[in-house]
Amino acid sequence: MKVPQWIVWDLGGVVVELDFSGMMEDATEKFNIDKSELLPLIREEFKESPSSYSLTEKAVAGLITKEIYVSEIKSAISSDVPEYEIESLLKRVLVGEKNETVLLIKKLAQRGFRQACMSNIDQTHWEKIQSFPNVDNLFEKKFLSFEHKLVKPNADAFLKMLEILGCDRDDVVFIDDREDNVKSARDSGIDGIVFENHAQLLKDFSARGLLT
Repeated sequence: MKVPQWIVWDLGGVVVELDFSGMMEDATEKFNIDKSELLPLIREEFKESPSSYSLTEKAVAGLITKEIYVSEIKSAISSDVPEYEIESLLKRVLVGEKNETVLLIKKLAQRGFRQACMSNIDQTHWEKIQSFPNVDNLFEKKFLSFEHKLVKPNADAFLKMLEILGCDRDDVVFIDDREDNVKSARDSGIDGIVFENHAQLLKDFSARGLLT
């Protein structure tokens, strides 16, 4: 197997720790927001056409601005909670960096591998990630869906990623915690790894000659 030039990382669930249940608890306990009202608004599956996207999917796809996103969430749940607190609640899902992954990325950089991130993310959550100590500086290139208006698992997103990197398909290994995204990468001719846990990732990297 050819050793790749580029390692491309998903962010949420791979490099950044997520706490969806904690966000939902805050929604109900602190702000008295009904989960059944909030869940359809923040669905993030990208299985429907853009006309049927949830508000979060629209924001992640760059179809609405951060301001419209937060405002429409507030309107949809008929809440008296100020918009800045709605924004803070949405950001609550991102709780910090996965330290093992961050250390691995730094180790791979020392070994000379070029690294990028490719994330389905909206501006609101990207701003939260930029407050973390390492993530924003770990990657030479960044594919952020809200900027390019392309989302995984759309094949065009992977073609755009290759354009940004300026490399061939077989020069990349892509890591994501969602099987549908990895399948789309593989269908596009890009080697893909489904992230399950750190030990499994090390095993997959070793098999590709990335750690030797």
